[in-house]
Amino acid sequence: MGKIDTIIFDFDGVIIDSMSIKESGFRHIFSAYDEIAVEKLVQFHHQQGGLNRREKIRYFFDVILANSAISESVNVEHLLNSFSEYIMLKQRNMKYFNLDLISWIKARPKDLKLFIVSGADEEEVIELTRFSGIYDSFKEILGAPTAKDANIQKLLNKYNLNPDRTIMIGDSINDFTGSFVNNIWFMGYNNRDLKKSCRYYLDSINDIDHLLEKIY
Repeated sequence: MGKIDTIIFDFDGVIIDSMSIKESGFRHIFSAYDEIAVEKLVQFHHQQGGLNRREKIRYFFDVILANSAISESVNVEHLLNSFSEYIMLKQRNMKYFNLDLISWIKARPKDLKLFIVSGADEEEVIELTRFSGIYDSFKEILGAPTAKDANIQKLLNKYNLNPDRTIMIGDSINDFTGSFVNNIWFMGYNNRDLKKSCRYYLDSINDIDHLLEKIY
């Protein structure tokens, strides 16, 4: 398979289509707040898909509600727990998973090393990979609260991975940035805006082998 021997997958938007679920999760935990402010958060959520939920919640209070006394007394941990409970209940349904990619992951060449680096909560990602039957396909799964770029660096160091033979497949600018700062390849997926800025873009899972062969 060309020069690539390691693939790091993002999770949300790549292996599972959870953006709409998480949007409803934010609407749920902020149902008592100003609707216009919540809409601004929803926009930010879609613009910063790879950012973890804690930072999005802090953005809501520190930026969108910057002049509100609410931001000084809010219990962020309570909101995080409520958000987590809500989306985990919704996401435990195979209809939200990318079944073509799951099939590819299960059938991939055994000498190809696979990892997940996600902006989502690490324990949730592990639980959902177990639920979908792909947990054992990955050498390691890393997620929030550690930032993506730091987690990618951790994998490179821990497994002595060659950056020139490592690629990340992701759907957000955070994935692109995390790949860039760690000097690994990047392949965009499920976000047409990324097609303008990345060299390799995956239109269909059926093209993945062909694109990996093209990398030089």
